Amino acid sequence: MITSLCRFRLAGVALAAAVLGGVSTAAPAARAAEPMAVIAFSGYDALMEDIDFIGGLTGQMQASQQAEMMIGMFTQNKGLEGLDKTQPIGVVLQSNNGMPEPLICIPVTDSDALLEVAKQFGVTAEDMGDGIMQIQSPGMPLFGKPVGGWLLLSIAPTAFDGAPADLGGMLTELTDEYDLAAKVMVQNIPPAWRQQAIEMISQAADQSMTRLPEESDADYEARKVQLQQGLDEMKQAVDELDKLTIGLSIDGENAKVGFDVVMTAIPDSKLAKEMSKNNDATTNFAGFFEPDAAMMMTLSAAAAENDLAQLDQQLATLRKQAYSGIDDEGKISDSGKEQLKSAVDDLLDAVEATLRAVAVVAME
Repeated sequence: MITSLCRFRLAGVALAAAVLGGVSTAAPAARAAEPMAVIAFSGYDALMEDIDFIGGLTGQMQASQQAEMMIGMFTQNKGLEGLDKTQPIGVVLQSNNGMPEPLICIPVTDSDALLEVAKQFGVTAEDMGDGIMQIQSPGMPLFGKPVGGWLLLSIAPTAFDGAPADLGGMLTELTDEYDLAAKVMVQNIPPAWRQQAIEMISQAADQSMTRLPEESDADYEARKVQLQQGLDEMKQAVDELDKLTIGLSIDGENAKVGFDVVMTAIPDSKLAKEMSKNNDATTNFAGFFEPDAAMMMTLSAAAAENDLAQLDQQLATLRKQAYSGIDDEGKISDSGKEQLKSAVDDLLDAVEATLRAVAVVAME
């Protein structure tokens, strides 16, 4: 597998993944239960530590004690009895026989004790046999099943049959590194759903291509070309992306907050080859990095060939817009306008030459 933390076309990948998560459930061909996505946060104890860290930034020390007092008030001083506060909590979205089945995973030391606490909020549980409970709540009815050190909840009892054997390992794979994270296994999403996602994106793009007032034919055509390039990138992400992980980490001890986007492509795919160019990405601008800054972002990535094609389109459009703005300015003389246009040319030519030089080095 080839992994990259960043890529110029990250927005297209993220949009494709987001749409894949919300496509219709029209049933494709039947298949065995496979996790399509996992969402996990590091659990109760870790949450309390994060609350203390965030509270300390605002001058509210030991904010977790206030949070626990509020929980005690709502649970008649029972707290969250029965919850294993050291383990992560998560949701696994499975594909089982062509239908999506979310599985909520709650770590427990005593599931009966936790359900007893839940009664304070109008939740009741009825034994249905085979270890399965029907849980009624003020929201929607659920089904529950204690399995090992977990209380599993789902909208359908069939979800328990295909539950991953190592739930703890699946969740801690994320929470060992992040406080809150989501991982999408794109290739586990049924092909029919992925195709539907592409069609949804294309339809939305077509609807957004309304011609703007006073937009010239050339500008309109350039905008359509850029849109098609973006659609092609999204389709490539849907077809060739293997896994996408988005994670948030809070390090109270070192007063740092991190946000990662990690993508893994199918081996030997075009996307994998493009991403591999970033394995040894470097920067000549590391001197601008300020370790003591409140917030910073540093991006170093190699440009792919189609990135350069987009660069040509974008710079051409920007140049035309700059020329148009200069021509419309009535307070500048003709000679002044020519000087401004020459300055715009120098600036954009320098930007293009710099980016192309970086791209050529990355591709060698």
